[in-house]
Amino acid sequence: MSDYNIYEVSSWTSDTHSNATIASQTLTQFEISSQNNFASGDDDIAKVGITVDGVVRYVYGVQIDQVPQQVGSIVTISFDGNVYGDLLAGATFYSFEYYTPNAADVSIELNNYNLSPSLTVSTYGKDFKAYHSTLSYNIQAPQQKVVYNTRFKTLYNLNEKVLLDSCDNNVYSVSPSELSAVAVNGRIKTALNFNVFIK
Repeated sequence: MSDYNIYEVSSWTSDTHSNATIASQTLTQFEISSQNNFASGDDDIAKVGITVDGVVRYVYGVQIDQVPQQVGSIVTISFDGNVYGDLLAGATFYSFEYYTPNAADVSIELNNYNLSPSLTVSTYGKDFKAYHSTLSYNIQAPQQKVVYNTRFKTLYNLNEKVLLDSCDNNVYSVSPSELSAVAVNGRIKTALNFNVFIK
């Protein structure tokens, strides 16, 4: 398999941690401390729900370690702090879900990808006073030949998709943009674009 795979996640496994807290954070990792053990294992994809100003958001990453304590355990999650790091600052833990990557769920294997930020600032008046800003990210996969089959078409169904970068242990919740291509002998040659969800 490729180092960069997009998985179709039809369901997540919930793991209850009523008194968990986010213990520490760096640019590449954060820890969650809980009074009970986590059912997930190393290399599982984690979907961590947090509350920011009363709104539930999600941070995605890869579980890389779980250390038992006298009571409960601490789990370490590898993530892209440039994309999700600001959400964790001052956030309250809300939920923990995980998914074990399965080769049968791979919608597409990417040769490479580029993550690009897009920042817009809305202004008004002659002084161009800023009143609203929006930061979003998109992922572009350079042009490659792909087999146009049932697995590829799962990119465009309603299940959640995640891009797993197993080199850097980063995960992004993604949605593909519109595709318009001609298939020749069941193959298409195209560049693919994805929106990254920060929800």
